[in-house]
Amino acid sequence: MKKLMLCLLGLTILRFSASASHNRTAEITYLQVDAYTIDCSLVTYTNAISTAASRDSLELQWGDGTSTWIHRVNGPDADNNSIPDGEILANNYQRNVYRAQHRYADWGTYTIALFDDNRQQGIVTLNPPNSDHIPMYVETEFVLGPELNHSPQLLQAPVDIAYAGRRFVHTPVAFDPDGDSTSYRLIRPQMMPDQDVPNYSFPNQVNGAPPSALVLDTETGLLVWEVPTWTGVYSIAYEITSHRNGQVRGRLIRDLIIIVQDGEWPLPSLDVAPPPGGIQSVEVGDTVRLELSANVEEFPFNQELVLSTRSGLDDFFQTRPSFDFTRVSDREGRASFTWIVEQEHVRGQPYDLVFRAQDGTELANYLVLRYRVEGIVSAQREPVVPDPIRIFPNPASDWLVVEGARTASYLIWDAGGRIVQRGRLEPGQPIGISGLVAGAYFLRVEGRGSQAFLKNGGVR
Repeated sequence: MKKLMLCLLGLTILRFSASASHNRTAEITYLQVDAYTIDCSLVTYTNAISTAASRDSLELQWGDGTSTWIHRVNGPDADNNSIPDGEILANNYQRNVYRAQHRYADWGTYTIALFDDNRQQGIVTLNPPNSDHIPMYVETEFVLGPELNHSPQLLQAPVDIAYAGRRFVHTPVAFDPDGDSTSYRLIRPQMMPDQDVPNYSFPNQVNGAPPSALVLDTETGLLVWEVPTWTGVYSIAYEITSHRNGQVRGRLIRDLIIIVQDGEWPLPSLDVAPPPGGIQSVEVGDTVRLELSANVEEFPFNQELVLSTRSGLDDFFQTRPSFDFTRVSDREGRASFTWIVEQEHVRGQPYDLVFRAQDGTELANYLVLRYRVEGIVSAQREPVVPDPIRIFPNPASDWLVVEGARTASYLIWDAGGRIVQRGRLEPGQPIGISGLVAGAYFLRVEGRGSQAFLKNGGVR
């Protein structure tokens, strides 16, 4: 059993550099490409106005005694150094995505980890007032073997806004591409393996704050903080565990940042018809139709209310649900969600359909609806029996050939869960991939399932 090997004695734990105190949160996810190879994504959220925080590469520990400095892959390249600069978000946050592949010598259990010298300054729940003196540590543990094992993909950013005196709601929207079950618990942020940060208080237990419930749904990850009291930056960590056939297949730690501000605006309301009621069972051939409405009683700055949805159905399947949003006014919005259930959606674990209503200040409310797809085909529909997909060459540079290809639609998504190419597969015609950057991808062909492949070289 391979465990994380970090030589922490004499490490940079005492190097408290003010210029480096801008790392706000981070997470590590991966997709298994073949029996021994993973494609890993490290995502950090840093201070957008700090040049010191915007680093082109970070060191990632692979858990087998090796480490690699991996490069950032998202955003524009304003400084023309051939490495993208990251993506600027609201509230002076910058999202940085670092990606690399790693091949292990043997099967086993490994822990991928990031150890960074300093956290963001001014976190009220973490070693106040010197949170920037505390290292940031996040890890993802997983079982590597002949059966592909992907980590849950986290589809909602780990930075959210709250208002003092108003209810706060958040969910990471974790989707497991394997259909493994996921469970959630709240833990203290880490500074080293199995070591909590010092002088930590959970957000509802900060000194001087009146009692306020902090409740987590351990099956969906929905977090509710009933009444944030004091303004400031709060930190808490999720531990997300994936299970298959009763066995733990992986575990990841993700820090969440909650920015509590002064404001009189209430949380947007969010309602759905028909109303939710536990886990709903649907069958192949059924159509799920939902009507959503959201509004705010008071609205600042004449900014507009927005409704959105995430669930993994948009990112990992050929047949995607439709979501039609209509803005009735600045304060009111409506949306129609339609999902035609196909054979590819059949799996043992329920889908969490997450809907988000956000006002112009980034204050958001969430609603989670759960659906389980049964492997039963409605009488008017013929069952689809997938023919396993086989592709070559793999790795590939310019094109892919699908063995026994029939006319069908296809899509390709990258290791971050983003669809990067769609098209129509025809018999005898290869799929051109010369426009893709080097990395790990998944090809899904309608009616035939999916297959991982590696793309060599760069964009032509």
